[in-house]
Amino acid sequence: MNLLEPLTHWIWPGFLSPEACAAVRAAIDRGAADPAEILEDTSEHRDHVRRTLSIEVDPKTLAAVEQWLESARPALGGLTGMALGVREGSGFLRYLPGGFYRPHRDRGDVPSWPGASRRQLAVVVFLSTFWLRTELLLPVKLSSPL
Repeated sequence: MNLLEPLTHWIWPGFLSPEACAAVRAAIDRGAADPAEILEDTSEHRDHVRRTLSIEVDPKTLAAVEQWLESARPALGGLTGMALGVREGSGFLRYLPGGFYRPHRDRGDVPSWPGASRRQLAVVVFLSTFWLRTELLLPVKLSSPL
Protein backbone atom coordinates (compact mmCIF):
# COMPACT_ATOMS: atom_id res chain seq x y z
CA MET A 1 0.00 0.00 0.00
CA ASN A 2 1.27 3.47 -0.91
CA LEU A 3 0.76 5.59 2.22
CA LEU A 4 0.84 8.77 0.15
CA GLU A 5 -2.43 7.86 -1.59
CA PRO A 6 -5.82 8.16 0.15
CA LEU A 7 -7.14 4.91 1.57
CA THR A 8 -10.35 3.90 -0.21
CA HIS A 9 -10.76 0.24 0.81
CA TRP A 10 -9.22 -1.93 3.46
CA ILE A 11 -9.77 -5.63 4.17
CA TRP A 12 -9.44 -7.10 7.66
CA PRO A 13 -9.19 -10.87 7.11
CA GLY A 14 -10.56 -12.95 9.97
CA PHE A 15 -12.52 -10.09 11.55
CA LEU A 16 -14.85 -12.75 12.99
CA SER A 17 -13.92 -16.27 13.95
CA PRO A 18 -15.31 -19.08 11.78
CA GLU A 19 -17.62 -20.01 14.69
CA ALA A 20 -18.94 -16.46 15.04
CA CYS A 21 -19.42 -16.24 11.29
CA ALA A 22 -21.39 -19.49 11.29
CA ALA A 23 -23.55 -18.27 14.20
CA VAL A 24 -24.44 -15.03 12.38
CA ARG A 25 -25.18 -16.93 9.15
CA ALA A 26 -27.49 -19.27 11.11
CA ALA A 27 -29.29 -16.26 12.62
CA ILE A 28 -29.72 -14.81 9.13
CA ASP A 29 -31.16 -18.16 8.00
CA ARG A 30 -33.72 -17.95 10.84
CA GLY A 31 -34.45 -14.24 10.43
CA ALA A 32 -37.41 -12.52 8.86
CA ALA A 33 -36.65 -11.50 5.25
CA ASP A 34 -38.11 -8.65 3.20
CA PRO A 35 -37.02 -7.13 -0.11
CA ALA A 36 -34.35 -4.55 0.71
CA GLU A 37 -35.22 -0.92 0.15
CA ILE A 38 -33.16 2.02 -1.05
CA LEU A 39 -33.10 5.53 0.37
CA GLU A 40 -34.00 8.44 -1.82
CA ASP A 41 -36.76 10.94 -1.09
CA THR A 42 -38.55 7.99 0.47
CA SER A 43 -37.50 4.50 1.50
CA GLU A 44 -38.79 2.05 -1.10
CA HIS A 45 -38.11 -1.20 -2.93
CA ARG A 46 -36.61 -0.81 -6.41
CA ASP A 47 -35.72 -4.15 -7.95
CA HIS A 48 -33.78 -2.60 -10.86
CA VAL A 49 -31.40 -0.86 -8.39
CA ARG A 50 -31.04 -3.37 -5.57
CA ARG A 51 -32.07 -7.01 -5.65
CA THR A 52 -31.37 -8.42 -2.22
CA LEU A 53 -33.15 -9.28 1.00
CA SER A 54 -33.04 -7.32 4.24
CA ILE A 55 -32.95 -9.70 7.21
CA GLU A 56 -34.06 -9.02 10.77
CA VAL A 57 -31.94 -11.14 13.11
CA ASP A 58 -32.69 -12.01 16.73
CA PRO A 59 -31.72 -9.52 19.48
CA LYS A 60 -28.88 -11.71 20.83
CA THR A 61 -27.17 -11.91 17.41
CA LEU A 62 -27.67 -8.20 16.80
CA ALA A 63 -26.10 -7.39 20.19
CA ALA A 64 -23.10 -9.64 19.45
CA VAL A 65 -22.50 -8.01 16.04
CA GLU A 66 -22.86 -4.54 17.56
CA GLN A 67 -20.25 -5.45 20.21
CA TRP A 68 -17.80 -6.79 17.60
CA LEU A 69 -18.13 -3.62 15.54
CA GLU A 70 -17.86 -1.40 18.61
CA SER A 71 -14.69 -3.21 19.70
CA ALA A 72 -13.19 -2.49 16.27
CA ARG A 73 -13.88 1.25 16.59
CA PRO A 74 -10.41 2.27 17.92
CA ALA A 75 -8.63 0.40 15.12
CA LEU A 76 -10.99 1.80 12.47
CA GLY A 77 -10.57 5.35 13.74
CA GLY A 78 -6.80 4.96 13.82
CA LEU A 79 -6.67 3.45 10.35
CA THR A 80 -8.79 6.18 8.78
CA GLY A 81 -7.69 9.11 10.92
CA MET A 82 -11.36 9.88 11.58
CA ALA A 83 -12.93 10.87 14.87
CA LEU A 84 -15.83 8.46 14.52
CA GLY A 85 -19.24 9.65 15.71
CA VAL A 86 -22.33 7.72 16.69
CA ARG A 87 -22.94 4.52 14.73
CA GLU A 88 -26.29 3.99 13.04
CA GLY A 89 -26.44 0.30 13.84
CA SER A 90 -26.12 -2.89 11.87
CA GLY A 91 -28.17 -4.10 8.94
CA PHE A 92 -28.13 -7.60 7.46
CA LEU A 93 -28.49 -8.41 3.78
CA ARG A 94 -28.71 -11.68 1.90
CA TYR A 95 -27.83 -11.77 -1.78
CA LEU A 96 -29.47 -14.71 -3.51
CA PRO A 97 -28.31 -15.96 -6.95
CA GLY A 98 -28.83 -13.05 -9.35
CA GLY A 99 -28.88 -10.52 -6.52
CA PHE A 100 -27.04 -7.22 -6.85
CA TYR A 101 -26.73 -3.64 -5.68
CA ARG A 102 -25.85 -1.15 -8.40
CA PRO A 103 -23.09 1.41 -7.77
CA HIS A 104 -24.23 3.81 -5.07
CA ARG A 105 -23.17 6.13 -2.28
CA ASP A 106 -23.70 5.22 1.36
CA ARG A 107 -23.92 8.88 2.30
CA GLY A 108 -26.49 11.45 1.26
CA ASP A 109 -28.92 14.15 2.23
CA VAL A 110 -32.27 12.37 2.07
CA PRO A 111 -35.43 13.28 4.00
CA SER A 112 -36.23 9.60 4.61
CA TRP A 113 -33.01 9.01 6.60
CA PRO A 114 -31.46 12.16 8.11
CA GLY A 115 -28.60 10.15 9.65
CA ALA A 116 -27.26 9.32 6.18
CA SER A 117 -25.76 12.81 5.93
CA ARG A 118 -23.52 12.13 8.96
CA ARG A 119 -22.01 8.93 7.59
CA GLN A 120 -18.21 8.95 7.46
CA LEU A 121 -17.36 5.30 7.04
CA ALA A 122 -19.18 2.28 5.61
CA VAL A 123 -18.32 -1.08 7.15
CA VAL A 124 -19.27 -4.28 5.32
CA VAL A 125 -18.77 -7.71 6.90
CA PHE A 126 -18.91 -10.61 4.43
CA LEU A 127 -20.12 -13.89 5.92
CA SER A 128 -19.51 -16.00 2.86
CA THR A 129 -19.06 -19.75 2.98
CA PHE A 130 -17.52 -19.49 -0.49
CA TRP A 131 -14.35 -17.82 0.84
CA LEU A 132 -14.37 -19.89 4.04
CA ARG A 133 -13.42 -16.76 5.95
CA THR A 134 -14.90 -13.54 7.20
CA GLU A 135 -13.67 -10.19 5.94
CA LEU A 136 -14.35 -6.67 7.05
CA LEU A 137 -14.33 -4.35 4.04
CA LEU A 138 -14.04 -0.65 4.65
CA PRO A 139 -15.03 1.54 1.73
CA VAL A 140 -13.54 4.66 3.27
CA LYS A 141 -13.93 7.28 0.54
CA LEU A 142 -17.65 8.00 0.41
CA SER A 143 -17.52 10.89 -2.03
CA SER A 144 -17.66 8.54 -5.02
CA PRO A 145 -19.85 5.50 -5.76
CA LEU A 146 -18.76 2.29 -4.09
